[in-house]
Amino acid sequence: MKTKSALLAVAILSLTAGLTPAGAQLPTAIDQVATDQQRRDLDQATQLRYDQGNPAPELYPGEADDVGPQSVLSLKPRRTFFEGAADSQYYFTDNAFLDHSTRVSSGVLVSTAQFDVAPTPFELGDGTYAPRLGFREQWFDFFQYGPHDPTLSTYDFNAQTAFLDEHWTLRQWTFGAGFDYTRLLTTSQYRQFYSEYVPRWEATRLFSLGRHQVLSLGYQGFYHFTGASQFRILPQSGFFNRLDQLLLASYSWEPCANVILQPYYSFRYTRFTSTVNRDDYLNSVGAGIYYFFNQNFSGRLFVSYDQRFSSIEAAGYHDLGAGAGVNFVIRF
Repeated sequence: MKTKSALLAVAILSLTAGLTPAGAQLPTAIDQVATDQQRRDLDQATQLRYDQGNPAPELYPGEADDVGPQSVLSLKPRRTFFEGAADSQYYFTDNAFLDHSTRVSSGVLVSTAQFDVAPTPFELGDGTYAPRLGFREQWFDFFQYGPHDPTLSTYDFNAQTAFLDEHWTLRQWTFGAGFDYTRLLTTSQYRQFYSEYVPRWEATRLFSLGRHQVLSLGYQGFYHFTGASQFRILPQSGFFNRLDQLLLASYSWEPCANVILQPYYSFRYTRFTSTVNRDDYLNSVGAGIYYFFNQNFSGRLFVSYDQRFSSIEAAGYHDLGAGAGVNFVIRF
């Protein structure tokens, strides 16, 4: 009789054996969406924006008395009821399918469209409260590099997410909670191959280090209730049920006008809770440089390196990526 650990290894290898594009993508599509989520969180970790020519709001009451008026970095306020965003990023990766043995280099284009109801934060107790309700659609497209299978586009997929969250900020602390529903679909046939319900929670502490520097330390927790019933190789639909806990540290520095440099490090611990006994440990390090053309439009360059250790050898990997992106936001 196979052990639970061996069963997981067999399932991972079978799903990535090229039986179908969706099957080959299932484990890594989950990880690719999580990686993109972290990149978006980094953009929001310190809630920074550039306010050219205007004093920035204090990060916490009395900050101006400590370090003087802040002219560049500031909290990103929502001053209207609605927000629409479009984002596109292209990057090169030396391990497109996050595989521990067969490494496939690829270009990846991630296109995002998002709309949410995000009213102006209002006072609650001694802090401010900011609720948000919205929908996000993403397209993950793969482009060929090197002498590998030239049909990488068959692995393209979409991610659709409906989300609800709320954040309460008290001085330099921010506490948040939310709920996401995400489903993954093949691009070619627009067929769903995975879904998850994810309650999440977080806490972030900001430290002002000077007139142009902010350190952000945060914790995030997620529980994934998953569904992949169409894959009969899996012993149950909730095979990928798991608890994620993430520690994130980022440092934001404004070296010159309109530019923010942001190195970061994160550690993610994942405990699978159904069918198998599996623990993953993901270390990520990287940096991004952002240029703010105005309050609505920005561009960025980034580089990252991820390495995952797992109690299941077949689930470990390391990945180097670098790319560029643009972002447009409108509030009304």
